[in-house]
Amino acid sequence: MKLFSKVDHPEIAWQAFSRKAMFDPRWYLRPQRLVMYQATTLISMAAQGAATYCMFKYKFLRQNINNLSMHTAHVHNVDIRATTILSMIFPALLGLVMNVAYFALLFYPGRKFSSRYNAIMGWLMAGVTIGMTATTLVSTVIVATHSASISGVDEATAQQLTDLYFRPPLKYQTWGQNIAWVVLMWITLALNFASAILMKVSSSHDSREGSNLIASVREDRTNGAVTIVPVPKEGMTSKVNVEEKVAPEGV
Repeated sequence: MKLFSKVDHPEIAWQAFSRKAMFDPRWYLRPQRLVMYQATTLISMAAQGAATYCMFKYKFLRQNINNLSMHTAHVHNVDIRATTILSMIFPALLGLVMNVAYFALLFYPGRKFSSRYNAIMGWLMAGVTIGMTATTLVSTVIVATHSASISGVDEATAQQLTDLYFRPPLKYQTWGQNIAWVVLMWITLALNFASAILMKVSSSHDSREGSNLIASVREDRTNGAVTIVPVPKEGMTSKVNVEEKVAPEGV
């Protein structure tokens, strides 16, 4: 059954999601890339969600204290709100790039993409990785060393306001949600680097070998069939024969 019956893309089928198809050993680093890309996407979504939660909590803290004090008290926490917004943007961009790479690899494992496509994906991955690295480092420094402050009222009034609205606290490192957000960002960054390395290595392999298929192809034009015999690795003696129908010559 095709996912899109009205579009002539026979590769886009439910069978592509089967374990046998996804972990087909004929394709260079395909199982590793599929697992890594999907893990990166999922953890980046978790980091993005944690950052979104923290951003709104500090935004509401600022609004609530300002409203309760009749707009005389002002909470200064723009530093953490800015870093949480960046922590929402770059994981989202990372997830987008990973999803493009994931589904391209899932549905078209044997396709040799153009050098332009590989260059665009490489530059996108490099830009997102730099943004993720900078955002993660800045977020870590701000949560570990910075605190929000209140101006416009005396110290006693500020203490009363923070006693009433005690969560999230003004000192960022004392709130567990901030710690969870930063930890998820570091995990995402580690997966980001791993995915970038796999993407670069596989792209170099495809450019060098002309295909990401770990196989020698023996063509038998009888009945329009192509027999694919994987090259055994050192120490391996088993061979797998796979027949794939191709269009007859001249069509």
